[in-house]
Formats: sequence, structure tokens, C-alpha cells
Amino acid sequence: MYSQSDDVDCLHAAVSKQLKSVVESLCQRGASLDARDSSNEPAVWQALSIGAFEVADVLVHLFITVILFVVAVMLLLLLLLGCIACLQCIDAAC
Repeated sequence: MYSQSDDVDCLHAAVSKQLKSVVESLCQRGASLDARDSSNEPAVWQALSIGAFEVADVLVHLFITVILFVVAVMLLLLLLLGCIACLQCIDAAC
């Protein structure tokens, strides 16, 4: 049976072995970038602590991509809400 702890174990195991392509693949398939190991360390800190800078670069890049996507969606929603407010104002002859 699959559980979220499997993501943590797999992601951190791939980081510890410095398997850059496996880390990238796991993250692209939904492994949490915030997942923490038994030492309460996220994968990016684990990568940095063992000198796996290429793996850390992948994790940081993916994290930034997620943040930019969320910001873009939020801005789009604000734009749509603004347009709806404008249309309501026009209908009400503000």
C-alpha cells in the first residue's frame, strides 16, 4: 500500500545517493518538496548538507516553479475578480 511516507523515504533516499534524475522524476510525479525525513530535514537541506549541489539545484528550481505557478494563478484570479467587479459597476451605472 502507498503512503505519503513512501515519498519521503524515496525522495530522501534518492538525495542521499545523489540521483539527480530520480529526484527530479519523483518531484515531477508528486513527491512533496516539503517532505521531511526522520531528522526533520527537507530534501533540499539534506542535499546541501552532503554537498549534493546539483540535486539541491533541481529541488530549488522545482520549488521556485511551483511558487511562480501559484502566484500566476492568484494574479489571474484577482484580474478576473476585478473584471467581474467592473462589469457589475457598469451594469449598475456607477
